[in-house]
Amino acid sequence: MRDMMHDDMAQRGGLSRRTMFKVAAGGAAATVLSVAGAPCQSLAQGTPVATPGGQITLAWGRYPLTLNPLNPIGGIERTVWQLTSARLINKDVNGNIIPDFAESYEISPDGLTYTFKLVTGAVWSDGTPVTARDVEFTYTRAVSPESGEYGASANLAVIEGVADYLSGAASSVSGIKVIDDATFQIVLSQPDASMLNIIAGYFGPYLIPAHILESIPVAEFANSDYNANPAGRVGMGPYLLSEAEKDQFLVFTRNDTYFRGKALIDQFNVRVMQPDVALAALLSSEVDVANIPATQYSAMQEEENVRLVTYPTHLWNGLMFNMTKEDLTDPRIHQAVVHALDRQTFVDRILGGLAEPWDSIFGFEQWVSPNIVHYEYDPEKAKALLAEAGWDSDRVVEWKYYGPFRELAPVLQQSLADIGFKINPVELETAAWVDAQMAGDFEFSVVGGGGMIDDPSELLNNFKCDVWSRYCNQEVLDLFEQGRTTVDPTARKAIYDQIQEIINRDLPWFPLYSSIAAVGFNPRVNAVAYSSYDFLFYHQWSVTA
Repeated sequence: MRDMMHDDMAQRGGLSRRTMFKVAAGGAAATVLSVAGAPCQSLAQGTPVATPGGQITLAWGRYPLTLNPLNPIGGIERTVWQLTSARLINKDVNGNIIPDFAESYEISPDGLTYTFKLVTGAVWSDGTPVTARDVEFTYTRAVSPESGEYGASANLAVIEGVADYLSGAASSVSGIKVIDDATFQIVLSQPDASMLNIIAGYFGPYLIPAHILESIPVAEFANSDYNANPAGRVGMGPYLLSEAEKDQFLVFTRNDTYFRGKALIDQFNVRVMQPDVALAALLSSEVDVANIPATQYSAMQEEENVRLVTYPTHLWNGLMFNMTKEDLTDPRIHQAVVHALDRQTFVDRILGGLAEPWDSIFGFEQWVSPNIVHYEYDPEKAKALLAEAGWDSDRVVEWKYYGPFRELAPVLQQSLADIGFKINPVELETAAWVDAQMAGDFEFSVVGGGGMIDDPSELLNNFKCDVWSRYCNQEVLDLFEQGRTTVDPTARKAIYDQIQEIINRDLPWFPLYSSIAAVGFNPRVNAVAYSSYDFLFYHQWSVTA
């Protein structure tokens, strides 16, 4: 249930860095996965007795923009897939790699070949066996950018044969192989220190049924009926999507053929509600789980019939300029904007302390460069920077944002007006904001990140010349490529430090604060494995009658 606080929330985790680099470099021949680890936060007091049956209702702020399992847009989309599908490998709530459809894996000494031993006896909900053929089909679709605009294609490009497949020179990907029904293999064109974290993390593809979808051309898959119409959708996860009404609700019923055994809860319901409505519904026990807005967190601590869980999301919210707008490209303008904001006061007073000022493009402390600048609140310095940049104080910049940034809007507008930088805030619905961002239809906008990455190399996608801020810096792109192929941890860290320092200087997009999530649960909900990572073991959730 990541993204319950807003639709950018995420966290990365993974193998310990030492283990990951050792394996990637060929220092270990085989790694055996263990069963899902213990939750980092449990809602139950003591050790609850998991009682089968019952329903749990989750409140969410929006309806899925797509049901495409290869397009990881945000939290509600991924909740659908967690409930209805599986991946090769996953991560527990502490970020350790664990089994999913693959029970174990082996990496060749040269770090190029990954062999996965799969669960046997699993079936799709229509009774068709789930085999390595489905994994091959899923990964072949996932390498194509046409399968989903936020998909894994860029991160899987290191697989051998992807370029030939995408160019039409080959009808399949040579590095994606079925060895037998229970054995799947990925062969890389070069060692990649991030591969396990990629396929177990945010961009790791959820399995799709080859026998249902292989007749649909790749170019038509993203907009196919399978990704739009929930009726009769075939799945292989702990639940099946049985009913949905756009912008209203989704209903998931237990899949009794789930390969890890029957889930405890009979039915999960998702209801689309705005935050104030969701909070009232939680207090009245109409829903069981809801995000707690920062403005209500203090008051909710006094509520006896709500159990609160807080955790760092490792995700930051920030701002970005469109670097194709010539008069907005000067780094001094961007620096002035950050200096104009009293971020600590905003976090304390407006967000109720559920955040901390943040400056790195990476959301996890171990990757933060010690050399990045913390832009302190300094309106006079901000004015001086604008003067140096020759800023026209009569210029009005349109600032586009969506719901999670609503509390920031009046603060940002006034703070920038105080230094002579005028903005016109324009709030958009989430889908409209996504469309504007994808099309580059903005001057000044919002951005979120950090927690969604499972390896710092994944941020490469956000620095390509035609995405996000349209910042086009070949040095940064080259450094990201070096970081991904460098297996020595110390050398890797130095590369990502250098990237951060460049971005921290130019600030085409920049963090403001890193969020802390607060989620409220009805006390009847127990046995929950819950963290900021998005694999939340829904099949283990239960309720007290």
